[in-house]
Amino acid sequence: MKHLNAHLEPRMFLVGHSITAADILAHAHVSAFFASLPAYEQIQLPNTFRWLDHVQHLPGMLELVQQRGLFVPFPDENAQPPSKGQLKKAKKGGDMTNPKFIAAQQAKAAAKEESKGEPKAPVAQVSPATTAPSTAPEEVKQPAEAKPAK
Repeated sequence: MKHLNAHLEPRMFLVGHSITAADILAHAHVSAFFASLPAYEQIQLPNTFRWLDHVQHLPGMLELVQQRGLFVPFPDENAQPPSKGQLKKAKKGGDMTNPKFIAAQQAKAAAKEESKGEPKAPVAQVSPATTAPSTAPEEVKQPAEAKPAK
């Protein structure tokens, strides 16, 4: 992205002085990637955003871009990069949206409480028998023999 940003610094389009197929195709790919970047990184790519915004607002492009979910909104100008502590957590796998990380953090907290001698809160245990369907054949009840009527 940094190379694209540098390439676009003196230019309005990727090639030449008007829109080409290169701009349209590149927009389709770059917009998805650009939208996935955090706002503080988007701000560091002003030429790329200017180009994306320019191409998506050309006549006839806005409707196509919106229909395909490729519209890139303005990044938050007040976005701050993560702190050193947040970077360390992320480096160690500290993604708070990751269920494995959350479970590991909860286990650490429980171990810390236990080591202090405090009783820890009960944790719901799920036995494998309740989560996995049984593969054993179910017993089929045989109908009782009918008694002859008198």
